[in-house]
Amino acid sequence: MIFENIVLFGSLVAMAAAKRRAIGDMNVSPSKGMRRQPNQFYIVKLTAGLEVIWLQKSPGNDAFFHTLQVDINDNAFLAGEGVLCATRRRRSVEDNSVMINQDSRFPRRVIIRAVDESTPESRNSFLLLLQSYMLRPEINRYNAEYIVNDHSDLTDENNLESLDHYVLNNDIVETIYGMFENTDPSWYANNRDIANQFFTGPVYPRIAIESLGFPDDVVVDNGGGFNDNFNPAPVGDRNDESD
Repeated sequence: MIFENIVLFGSLVAMAAAKRRAIGDMNVSPSKGMRRQPNQFYIVKLTAGLEVIWLQKSPGNDAFFHTLQVDINDNAFLAGEGVLCATRRRRSVEDNSVMINQDSRFPRRVIIRAVDESTPESRNSFLLLLQSYMLRPEINRYNAEYIVNDHSDLTDENNLESLDHYVLNNDIVETIYGMFENTDPSWYANNRDIANQFFTGPVYPRIAIESLGFPDDVVVDNGGGFNDNFNPAPVGDRNDESD
């Protein structure tokens, strides 16, 4: 009996600490489905004066922002803010295939943005701009939450990644076409200082080799191996490029 009283007392103390409502103030409505999770904006500063942004509802799934994608890609929305496109997201730097939402199996997306300077303040301001768009009544018809907070900026200033961590090889080449003039097979040779900020290397995809002149040299050194200029395309890129 003493033990039971101790357990009961402990339970009451725990409930009191949790600020339980008074009995008459409690009210539970029958569930009409899963409670919606808030949608979180994320942004990362990359090399080459670029940023990528995505909108996530859970670790394996994007939030729905189709209207924003259409306005960016079809209506040049936020072009004045450096927004280049909204495109399919890549699985990883090693895997040039499309990252897929776990619940819907649709492609995940990222927004690519070019900037002259990327600071914590500028990145936060841009996310707030996107948040204000998503909260418009005509866009946010279901009163979803769109969060920008201290967790939104995933930038590691000491370890900036290149675009091929997030974007398909085809779309990286299209990004270079859109950002620079004179984009032909001599582009790599004329822009070595920035070219390697788009692809991690030292192995380059076939589309970058053929379109922009990224190196694909095979030179045997005295040790019987290959020197630093040997950059064959990955096997999966030799015939078909995931687009």
